[in-house]
Amino acid sequence: AFGAAKHVGRISVGELVVERGLRAAPELSEACSVREGVGALVEQRASSALVKNVASGEISGILTARDLLRWLHERPDAPDAPLTEVATPEAKVAWCAPEDSLERAQSVMRALGVRNLPVADARTGAVLGMLTAKDVGDYLFEREPCSASLGGKEAFLRAGK
Repeated sequence: AFGAAKHVGRISVGELVVERGLRAAPELSEACSVREGVGALVEQRASSALVKNVASGEISGILTARDLLRWLHERPDAPDAPLTEVATPEAKVAWCAPEDSLERAQSVMRALGVRNLPVADARTGAVLGMLTAKDVGDYLFEREPCSASLGGKEAFLRAGK
């Protein structure tokens, strides 16, 4: 059992946001093509983006790297299709709030098989950022006693270069 697991229930998503600085949730227009969506994710080094209806300003879904891989595998001839044909619709998007525990967010990710959770203020609905499985993994790795003695995550990554 990992010693870091005990840290998960003690921190909220909001505390992780403050400690690590949550990445902004990239936003793409529904009018974008699959090709443009791929380009935007690559440019922003992101694994997901929120899809927005420009006219209403409402979030209509989430585009993930998994969505794109599935689409390109099934429809390699359709890179110019609109993102709305590829993205997970908003009604199926799992969200979390800053006051949620990291343990809850991790449980939601595991249960639903997702790697990205938009974080929204429960009172205002404002999107605050995107919590990723990488954010959770990095946090846990940095809390593991053996990683500290080895120099933490950065030392681990530098050793591989």
